[in-house]
Amino acid sequence: MDSPPPPDVEVYDHFFRGRHALIEALTTDLDEFLEICDPEKECLCLSADGNKMSWDLTSPPPHLPPPDLHGPVPGVFFKREDMPLSEWLLKIALQCDTWLNSVASHRGAHLDTSAR
Repeated sequence: MDSPPPPDVEVYDHFFRGRHALIEALTTDLDEFLEICDPEKECLCLSADGNKMSWDLTSPPPHLPPPDLHGPVPGVFFKREDMPLSEWLLKIALQCDTWLNSVASHRGAHLDTSAR
């Protein structure tokens, strides 16, 4: 039986897999991502599941995350008609990076002294 990875490795792995999924959404899966984007929906979040290494575009979660953890940033729909696609994708990527760093920081802050 394999032992679970140390908590610090788990935090890094979760961040890395989530980042990979978000990059995939905005590059390899761009056509699928754009097809799912529905301008009729006012507020969607691009988020990643670091456990499954997959991305999802959904409405904001109905439950609030813990106060010290930010949820995925709603707002995939900036005024797209007013900006080039590359600029729009850059804004989404910045939001996603902020969210991923927030999750990693939150998980890292809850490591005990020996795990840090």
